[in-house]
Amino acid sequence: MSEKFMTTKKNLISQEWYEKIVAEINTLKEIEIPETLEVLKDARSQWDLSENSDYHAAKEKLALLQRRILELEEMIEKVEIIQDDDTKKWGRDAVVKYGSKVTIAIEWDKEFTIEIVGWGEVVIWNELAISLDSPLWQAIDGKKKWDKGEIKLPSGNKTVTILSIE
Repeated sequence: MSEKFMTTKKNLISQEWYEKIVAEINTLKEIEIPETLEVLKDARSQWDLSENSDYHAAKEKLALLQRRILELEEMIEKVEIIQDDDTKKWGRDAVVKYGSKVTIAIEWDKEFTIEIVGWGEVVIWNELAISLDSPLWQAIDGKKKWDKGEIKLPSGNKTVTILSIE
C-alpha cells in the first residue's frame, strides 16, 4: 500500500471487542494452525503430492489462517481502547457518546434505535449499530435529547433529531 494512503488514525473499539480479536488470534495460533500442520504432515506422508487433495486443501487452509492472523494483528496495532468511564450521564443531562443507545428521527420520516459502537464492532445482521467513524455519528456526537444534527449524504443533507438516549 502506498504511504500516501496509509493512515495513522487510531480506530476506537471497546475492551470487549479487543478481547474478542485477541481470543481469535490465540485460537488460530494455538489450535487451528497446529491442527492444520498435522493434517499437512499426514498428507505429505502420502506418495504423490501432485494429486493429493488433502495436501493441497491443508496448504491452502494454512495460508488462509496465516493471512487472517496477520489481518487481526494489524487491526489491533491501530486501535485505541475506549475506557468506560464514570462520565456517562442519563436523563436530562444525557449526551450521545460511545455505548449509547439512541432513538433518532431522520427528517421526522423514520425512527431508528441505534447503538454507538467502536470501529469493527458493527454487526449489521444482529442489530442496528453505527461506528464512531460513520456520517450519522458525526451528526449526533455529543448531542442531547431533542437536539438536531445534519447528516451529509450523497443524496443531500438530512436533519436528524435525538428522541431518546439510554
